[in-house]
Amino acid sequence: MRSGIHLSKHSALLVCTAGTIAASILLACATLVASVRTSSGLVLLVVFVVLEILMASGLAYLGSRSVEMDLGAMADAVRAMARGGRKEPVPLRSMDELGELAQQLESLRTRFIEGLAREREALQRAEEADRYKADFLTALSHELRTPLNAILGFADVLLNEIDGPISEGQREDLQIVKTAGVHLISLFNDVLDLSAATSGRLELVRQRVPLGPMLDETVALFAAQRGEKQRTLTIDRFPGLPDVDADPTRLRQILSNLTSNALKFTPEGSIVLRARPDRSWVLVEVQDTGVGIAPEEIPLIFQEFGQVRGESRRHRGTGLGLAITKQLVELHGGQVRVESRIGVGSTFSFSLPIWRGIAEFEADLIEMSTHDDR
Repeated sequence: MRSGIHLSKHSALLVCTAGTIAASILLACATLVASVRTSSGLVLLVVFVVLEILMASGLAYLGSRSVEMDLGAMADAVRAMARGGRKEPVPLRSMDELGELAQQLESLRTRFIEGLAREREALQRAEEADRYKADFLTALSHELRTPLNAILGFADVLLNEIDGPISEGQREDLQIVKTAGVHLISLFNDVLDLSAATSGRLELVRQRVPLGPMLDETVALFAAQRGEKQRTLTIDRFPGLPDVDADPTRLRQILSNLTSNALKFTPEGSIVLRARPDRSWVLVEVQDTGVGIAPEEIPLIFQEFGQVRGESRRHRGTGLGLAITKQLVELHGGQVRVESRIGVGSTFSFSLPIWRGIAEFEADLIEMSTHDDR
């Protein structure tokens, strides 16, 4: 239903004009009255004045109503365009300045609808391309992983000397083959995960996850990778750390990616995993004292196949780990942040929702209902 619209300047001008005409007529008639000598002439003069006033008032009213209706129609058209639901053209009642404005609005509406149609078509094509890409990567991964798993299996057979003893040189060569094969499988998994996340096909299996044991597991997993380098890997956790609402497999992947990245770019120093509650979230940080990242390169590290320049070039990777980490955290409803300074180190942090059981959820609903009743 159209809301009421006040008279425009155009409408007010018409009313004033009509009033001026009526006043002029009344003044002229008053002058004529003095010259009228018969009663019949006086009556005719009064009737004439009344008709002229009514005619002027009627013209002013009709003009103002026409302007008001035109403005109302254009206002309705603008509101409909904002909702994207108007199909019919804007009605034109006049060809004056207001009619020209209505024509311009109609031209704008036409361009708007055409542009919106093009955007929808482009979005559909992009979504279809994403589906084709995901299907292609899935098929390709299956075809490549099958022979690669066979290669890794035979490498293990030879390394375990099931078919007979091997020399130390052969063992080193086989270990290189196995390491390269494991890296390729990891790359396949990263590509598939990123493709599934960006196309909306990756589904989380969320449950109650104790975060403390997950941090211990991550440190134990990467403890051997420190080697003989002067690096420490520790945990700084908040006492009584609450459980989180997360997919345990994907949470393990997030922690693994961030810890591996910190170790890669920290030749010497320390890596600390921190966790603390922050209202209804748990904030997890992976802080290192490594080479750091330049401010202008920080937006690049979360892009697919993104690589930073400078000293980090000797640590070549796939450029997918942080991009996947960002997608996985956002699927949980959290956010990833990074703070870094060249020569000082980096801190990657992400947030996860605290686990809220059914009892806590029902208690919150009761509290909200009680508050609304008040």
